Amino acid sequence: MKKKRLLETPLGRILAEQRELRRLCQFMEVQMYEDWQYIRTHARPLFWAEIAALFDLEKFPENTKRESPGIWTDLWFQIAWKYVKILFFNWLRKKWKAVFKNVFHF
Repeated sequence: MKKKRLLETPLGRILAEQRELRRLCQFMEVQMYEDWQYIRTHARPLFWAEIAALFDLEKFPENTKRESPGIWTDLWFQIAWKYVKILFFNWLRKKWKAVFKNVFHF
């Protein structure tokens, strides 16, 4: 009876909501940990699967190539740009870090 009265009060509702939020946070932490573990254990096969997919155009439907002219619509260019962009920005970041390290003597 006391518990029922506690839930009817504003404080009781706040405490119940707090318990529910804590339970949801714990559930999300477990989900995130499990996802991270999956990524850590399967990172290498996933990476090589992506590389293999670059050379296997049969997986892509025919309508992925747009009808408009230009290099930006070419499927190969889009795929290559996705990976070259990452490499380019990593290289650029390292160069800028070296420049700032020499200028400011970190």
